[in-house]
Amino acid sequence: MTSIIILQMDPGVKGYRYYIIKNAAGDNLGQVLVPKTTGTLGGVTYDQGTEYWFDVDALSTRPSSLTFYWDDYEWTDTPPTLGTQSFTMVADPTWEKTDPPATTTSNFVNNTLFVVLGWQLTLNSGVWGGSLHWYNDNGQNTVFGGSATSPVTLTGDIEASRSVTWYTATVTPS
Repeated sequence: MTSIIILQMDPGVKGYRYYIIKNAAGDNLGQVLVPKTTGTLGGVTYDQGTEYWFDVDALSTRPSSLTFYWDDYEWTDTPPTLGTQSFTMVADPTWEKTDPPATTTSNFVNNTLFVVLGWQLTLNSGVWGGSLHWYNDNGQNTVFGGSATSPVTLTGDIEASRSVTWYTATVTPS
């Protein structure tokens, strides 16, 4: 793995980007494959513009922190080991103005970049539902770009820390 950084699910600079999600204890909570271009691995076609989430059942418990690790691959490289696909999501959501995020334990925040991930995914009887809510103060799709420390639980003072217009993008599993 090359870096630890908080970010939006970016497709990287090669054929696709492969993410591993871990909790504070370093336990693997799942993987995500985000194609920059449409390609095939093991006879399965992965389409540009879609996130493919694998083995993320543990994420339904809404862990207190998340760390994302990633590497970029070409479609001709030896692929990482993918588990069982849990769901897919659109990779490029549309931003709209909204109220600032509420204080809950299911939000992860970066107080330097003023970005928030609202974790509302649920797993009921093997079916994923809910949504992810990405918040920032500029309405762009580069939500978690840049350097950051480990996520912290959202506190009420992010809303009062500066006067901002919040934007959100909501993505739902399919």
